[in-house]
Amino acid sequence: MYARSLPAYEVGGDFYSYLAMSEGRAAIAIGDISGKGVGAALLMALTSSAVESQGRQIEHPAQVLTALNNLLAPRLRANHMNAALLFAVIDPREQTLRVANAGMIAPALVTKQGSQFIDVGGLPLGSFAGATYQEQTVRFTPGDMMLLLSDGVVEAHDSNNELFGFERLESLLNESQPFDVRDLVELVLDRVQTHMGDMEQHDDITIVAVRPAVAPDETGVEEDQAISYATI
Repeated sequence: MYARSLPAYEVGGDFYSYLAMSEGRAAIAIGDISGKGVGAALLMALTSSAVESQGRQIEHPAQVLTALNNLLAPRLRANHMNAALLFAVIDPREQTLRVANAGMIAPALVTKQGSQFIDVGGLPLGSFAGATYQEQTVRFTPGDMMLLLSDGVVEAHDSNNELFGFERLESLLNESQPFDVRDLVELVLDRVQTHMGDMEQHDDITIVAVRPAVAPDETGVEEDQAISYATI
């Protein structure tokens, strides 16, 4: 896994999180709190903490998002804000990615044959109480990568107010053959910053790339080893 997160101001509302889970699985989350500055950063901290808690207790990504919406909607709505969030679980033994999405850009599966966006979506957390979410299961092969993005990537604009947009992103992913997760993230970031030129960054930009490993055996990970996490 490799990631870059560039806040538009001194503090931002984007975050990403990695959770090592039992049986060799791992979870990846990326989020974007509406608004900017300190208010968004405070709700980002609350949301990321809730992600770590709920992500360990619940098996399926869609159920994680449903639980998070029930937990966070009152606080988000009271502050007239919402939280876009994508949650994915990687299973190296089954070679699957299970993904649920609440308002984030759809993730891209980047392979040697090209890239495709995983068709999964839903309303941001806090949109309304009782919202439910769906998930997609995608198989991967060794070497495949998953790319997660905040909307600051596609909404970055140049001096003519032209957005970087999805077409440029899709062309970049299909034309390039990055060797690893770091190359992929840095390539996308470089192209976005080149497009912006001297224009000021107006939204947080977060890019996360994951290359799932294939489990070498069936031993898995012991429960007491599966408690580490990292959040930025």
